[in-house]
Amino acid sequence: MGSRRPSIQANTSSDSESSHCPPYQEQQSSYPEHSFYPEGQDEQEISLLERNTSSHYSSPFADSVAESDSQKRYTLHDPGPSIFGAPEYEPVQSSVKKTRSGLERYGTRKINLVKGAVLSVDYPVPSAIQNAIQPEYRDAEEGFSEEFTHLRYTAATCDPDEFTLRNGYNLRPAMYNRHTELLIAVTYYNEDKVLTARTLHGVMQNIRDIVKLKKSEFWNKGGPAWQKIVVSLIFDGIEPCDKNTLDVLATIGVYQDGIMKKDVDGRETVAHVFEYTTQLSVTATQQLVRPHDNESSSNLPPVQFIFCLKQKNSKKINSHRWLLNAFSRILNPEVIVLLDAGTKPGPKSLLSLWEAFYNDKTLGGACGEIHAMLGPRWGKVINPLVAAQNFEYKISNILDKPLESAFGYVSVLPGAFSAYRYRAIMGRPLEQYFHGDHTLSKRLGKKGIEGMNIFKKNMFLAEDRILCFELVAKAGFKWHLSYVKAAKGETDVPEGAAEFVSQRRRWLNGSFAASLYAIMHFGRIYRSGHSLIRLFFLHIQILYNICQLIMTWFSLDSLYVLILSFYLVVNVFTGGMLDFTFNEGVSAFIKSFFSSSGGGIVLIALVSTYGIYIIASILYLDPWHILTSSWAYFLGMTTSINVLMVYAFCNWHDVSWGTKGSDKVDALPSATTQKDNEKTNFIEELDKPQADIDSQFEATVKRALAPHVEPEEDGGKTLDDSYKNFRTGLVCLWVFSNLLLALMITATGVDKICLTNTSTTRTTWFFEVILWITAGLSLFRFIGSLYFLGRAGVLCCTLTPSLRWKLAQKNNIPLRYPTYESLLDSYKITYNHRRELNGDNGAPTFLETYYEGCQVLCTEDDFYELAMTYFKKAKDMNVRYVEPFFDTQAHTKRGIPVEAVLNGFLRAQHDGAKELEVKSNWVFCFLRDHPVEEGLEALRSALPWARTKDGKGKGLFHAVGLASNEYDRPPGLFEEGFLLAKEVGLHVTMHCDVDQKDVVEHMREGVFDVCAGAGADRIDHGLNAVDSPELMAALKEKNIGLTLCPHAYHRRQATEVLFPKIRKLWDEGVQFCINSDDPTYMHDVWIDGNMMKVYKYCGFTESEMGKLVRNAVEMSWADEETEREILVDLERVLGGEKLPSS
Repeated sequence: MGSRRPSIQANTSSDSESSHCPPYQEQQSSYPEHSFYPEGQDEQEISLLERNTSSHYSSPFADSVAESDSQKRYTLHDPGPSIFGAPEYEPVQSSVKKTRSGLERYGTRKINLVKGAVLSVDYPVPSAIQNAIQPEYRDAEEGFSEEFTHLRYTAATCDPDEFTLRNGYNLRPAMYNRHTELLIAVTYYNEDKVLTARTLHGVMQNIRDIVKLKKSEFWNKGGPAWQKIVVSLIFDGIEPCDKNTLDVLATIGVYQDGIMKKDVDGRETVAHVFEYTTQLSVTATQQLVRPHDNESSSNLPPVQFIFCLKQKNSKKINSHRWLLNAFSRILNPEVIVLLDAGTKPGPKSLLSLWEAFYNDKTLGGACGEIHAMLGPRWGKVINPLVAAQNFEYKISNILDKPLESAFGYVSVLPGAFSAYRYRAIMGRPLEQYFHGDHTLSKRLGKKGIEGMNIFKKNMFLAEDRILCFELVAKAGFKWHLSYVKAAKGETDVPEGAAEFVSQRRRWLNGSFAASLYAIMHFGRIYRSGHSLIRLFFLHIQILYNICQLIMTWFSLDSLYVLILSFYLVVNVFTGGMLDFTFNEGVSAFIKSFFSSSGGGIVLIALVSTYGIYIIASILYLDPWHILTSSWAYFLGMTTSINVLMVYAFCNWHDVSWGTKGSDKVDALPSATTQKDNEKTNFIEELDKPQADIDSQFEATVKRALAPHVEPEEDGGKTLDDSYKNFRTGLVCLWVFSNLLLALMITATGVDKICLTNTSTTRTTWFFEVILWITAGLSLFRFIGSLYFLGRAGVLCCTLTPSLRWKLAQKNNIPLRYPTYESLLDSYKITYNHRRELNGDNGAPTFLETYYEGCQVLCTEDDFYELAMTYFKKAKDMNVRYVEPFFDTQAHTKRGIPVEAVLNGFLRAQHDGAKELEVKSNWVFCFLRDHPVEEGLEALRSALPWARTKDGKGKGLFHAVGLASNEYDRPPGLFEEGFLLAKEVGLHVTMHCDVDQKDVVEHMREGVFDVCAGAGADRIDHGLNAVDSPELMAALKEKNIGLTLCPHAYHRRQATEVLFPKIRKLWDEGVQFCINSDDPTYMHDVWIDGNMMKVYKYCGFTESEMGKLVRNAVEMSWADEETEREILVDLERVLGGEKLPSS
């Protein structure tokens, strides 16, 4: 099968002969004669990067993590003639022109702006980077010529919400028509190159884990696995960015210095977007990793990078808006993984996260286990702060996260290492989440961050908690959250007191406000689509959270009473017994506990805290933190109350993240457009020759691989005094409520308001209550942890290839495919296989594959299982009503009784509605390329199962349509069948596929001629109506709707051709809805994927998407009650917005 290799360089032209790069096959690194060489060494004896060679620039390579890669690694050495050893191509000579005065001057090239406004330019990458790409990728037939040879730069002069195809912006994976399954995002503020390299190299190793999978059904179909993964780096501002980190990015090819533009025609650049696909990586020890031909199994695969460098610092939540509202809307990923720079994902961790989503179609978000970075040989545990945080992380991952995961609502998915299903967070979850973005404050007004009170501002210090609650409570859906134990991420934790206290101030205040938000808005959970069982357990969880919140609020009083009681006991011993000794005092103190009536309570409390920590850790096979870190945690427990909480509440008015640095971009040049003779906007860009690019790259590599030097910390922060009054009130309320409780417990003379008049009894009661609650909460966490540990089953979606394989084995039907993997390959049908389109004659056509698959359907139970598999898939996508198309001819001609076919479907129709709440009305189809008489007989034999107007039918199907190949088979051939259908009260729909022979004439027959001139009730597909004003007018006049399936057309038409047609139909007022068409043969893209395509490429608003859903309801042939239920739920999901009807 042939493949196309389109170029995206068509918008550039040259002013000089030197402006074009030579073809890639002729490029090689080349450096000027003034390169430095140490005295006494010959030029041929040394290179810039040599394997495992020490020098005065860096120490010998020693990296246990990197060594496991079995890849060729290089340490910095003195400059030489090449970067990667022996050159593969001939040198490129510099072609810089010289003026009469002897000054060098580069040539220029013209760059046309996309849609006259968007500056998007391709720049050649250094030859060494090009040469590092393995030939199997560089020379692949299905590849794109510029992907490995040019870096694409786009100056985004818009808000993230306006970064759309409609406005002229695009990204390479979308331009190459690649499906993005996994989008990995790394957010960055000012981390050094060591932390950044650690994260990026860990990500690339994880991508290699995915690419190396051999038995995966998903990753090995529909193109190379690496093409389904995109890594997005989002840097929060130029000024705070560490310049050495940019050198690292330039070394691997995803950044070039000197090409950014401050503004385009006076419109300020908001973000600088770089795109490149690379196989290079740099480890945390500044070792360069590149492929080695002899060790292909350990080579890093190509990784598609999108590097977004924001011009100004606008905080992390704005970085997520670039990710989720700009890039994701174009790429439409299934799963998005969020990482912070400095967090290193463990081996196969990203794969484990993705598998959780793949195996559970209602999973909306997940997180992995984050553990503290303890340094070589766990040397950092000697630091009490690090040890205490390590223990805290471990216990949270053993008790808290499993408990919450068992309920389905994890209160916080850490932004440092978590993942979301993109379509799950779209809509209200993201809208609420982005209310905390400062750049939206003017647009949102009172709903924005500047219009919020101080309570809500603190809430957005823990904005990830808001997103978690909004996702679980999303109206009309049943998304849940989960903890994935197998996914592990290592992160650095604060090692100094100041940084630690500042971090905990943000965490405590943010989590406290967010917890109150979730409790106060818990009622919204009733508008979700969760089952009664899930709702029951969510109620238990919210009660648990309320109890935890109360315990936290009154912890100050508990500490006071504990210290007071201890003081009084010691005072009694030291004041009343002159012969008191330490050993006797301790012994008497301990005996007093266990000899009293409260001894059992104390024992239970001790076991429920310390004991459960030990038992749970052993059960999870992860007990080492008990030995290495528990000492620091238990010693510091009181500090968390009398220092951290007091500091946090006393700084409630401080809602800053401690960011610093101004946003200076004055050094960047501006881009000013000119107009050519055709009135096209363009800019003139310097065109550097390849030799000069390579020369500058040498210096960049030298800086990137130099040993890291820790910078000196400098800078402070200012407080917002306008919120101090609220802070004072909150602290007063906290202190006085705890004081009141302490007085009620310890003071005398308050017997009128208490149950007893002795403070000793009240103190005893108080401690018993505290101990019982502590024991209860700990046991509750332990039970949830055990449930998580023992759970074995996962929900999987049954796919058609697996069902076909299963039924073939059951019915002893031989397949032409000897293995399941080869059967999967047969489903990779494209329309290029069609012989009338000059496709590959050796590949089976879609219809050949379809009819061959029918061979495994033999019994009534087979047809029942086929339909129920479809209904279960619909249920997973929250589909409430479907109209499946079917035929009987493909089965009866094989000798299958028509009763087996129709009764199997009828049972599934009943059970799907009853068990899965998916109602259906089916559409009987004539096989268009079969004899007409055969189709008429098939309809007559099926009428007893129809929903006829006399009420005698069984109610399976209510409409008649067309299927199979329409080539030279106009709809008028089946006029007799359509008239019979109308006579018994059935609807008629007409199949008019896109860009088929005579399709416009077929549509005219369907609209004007069939059914004795009445026309069809609906047209399936019918996109070509956009080419005929007459047809569009008739469709509107007769109120005939179209059912469009964008993905089916997108495989044959370019994005810029297809989706403007769909948009034009919308703008012209032609009614249509979005459907799926043979999804298992179309990259497994169902209705949700088709909806996402029009949302992404047509620029539809959420209101317009809601109108599309309403169109589907109005165009359907559902009963009035079903229509009314769906429309009510639709308005509820959209927040009560009344959608206009057609």
